[in-house]
Amino acid sequence: MNVNIKCIKCNEILTFATMTKQSMKQSVKQSFDWKVMLGLKKIEWVPTCEQCNSSGKENFCCPECGSSQIWTEDILKTGNLIHKCK
Repeated sequence: MNVNIKCIKCNEILTFATMTKQSMKQSVKQSFDWKVMLGLKKIEWVPTCEQCNSSGKENFCCPECGSSQIWTEDILKTGNLIHKCK
């Protein structure tokens, strides 16, 4: 299963390894937020393109089919458990 995502603006591919590194760095930074410490806020990963520096889930799509419905909440709305290219 391919878990890479593509930036819509510059067509750069974010690999699983890059996403994991970003997630770990962001988690460390967010873990010291007082809202997170008190359980009022969850730690959230925001994908960021390293080439053009655009961030946010709306700026990424599937590299194979170009679908922007690659995020868990979008996939579950369609009744599937994983993204399937059309």
